[in-house]
Amino acid sequence: MKRKIIIGFLIVAVISVVSFKLFQNSTSNINPEVITDLVGTIYFTERVDEVLTLFKSDASLQNKTLVYSHKGKGND
Repeated sequence: MKRKIIIGFLIVAVISVVSFKLFQNSTSNINPEVITDLVGTIYFTERVDEVLTLFKSDASLQNKTLVYSHKGKGND
């Protein structure tokens, strides 16, 4: 009985790893020209020197400008 449970868990683990790899490969082949045709502005955060910093950019991520950076005094 324990052997069947262990084999079941191994099969589920192998299937999940294989499906994750297949999904990862299928999404990495997205056409890069799709990004260049986007318009608009996006805001995103990024860690710079261990400080969480807010940036603003156009949708194609060509013109990245700093909006806000704050080094807090907390214990984080």
